Amino acid sequence: MPYALAETPTAEVRSPSVLGRYQSADVRDAGMQWVRARDTNAEYFLEFARGSSGEAAEVASMKSYRLAKAIKKWQKYVMNPDAATDVDALTETVEAVLDFISEFGPSALSLHSVQAEAVQCEHLAAALRASSSWRGQIPGWDLAIKATADAARSAHLDPEDVLYGMI
Repeated sequence: MPYALAETPTAEVRSPSVLGRYQSADVRDAGMQWVRARDTNAEYFLEFARGSSGEAAEVASMKSYRLAKAIKKWQKYVMNPDAATDVDALTETVEAVLDFISEFGPSALSLHSVQAEAVQCEHLAAALRASSSWRGQIPGWDLAIKATADAARSAHLDPEDVLYGMI
C-alpha cells in the first residue's frame, strides 16, 4: 500500500507510481496535506491515517487532479476491450502515453495491473511501442507484452502482427 512520511516542510512519498521527496505546503486539515513535486512542480493531495506519534502511517488516497486525469487519458482506449482501433484513436493513445511520460516520468506509468481480458490489444501494443525506449523503467512493461499477446489471441488476431518488432 502506498504511504507517506510527513515532516514539515517535506513529505517522502513511497508509492509504486509516485516515488520521491516533495516539498509540502502547510497541513490543511488533521489528516490532509498538499505536497509539491520538486522536478515537475505538480501538486499531490495526500490523506493520512496518522499513528500515535503523529507521523503519517498510511496514505488512504494519493491523487492529484492532473495525475488522475493523465492516467484516465492514456487508459481511455487501452482499458476498453471494445475500443475503436482507427488511426485517430490509436494516435490519441500514443500521444497520451508520451504526454504522461513527459510530465510524470516513465516509472509512474505502471503496467502491473494490465489484464488481457480487460484491454484492447492494439491500443496496449501502441502504448508499449510508444514507451519502448523506457521499457526498463516502466513497472510491468514486460508483463504487458504477454497480456497484449493473450488479448490478441482472444480477439482472434495474430500476436506477432499486433506486437510486430517487440517480440
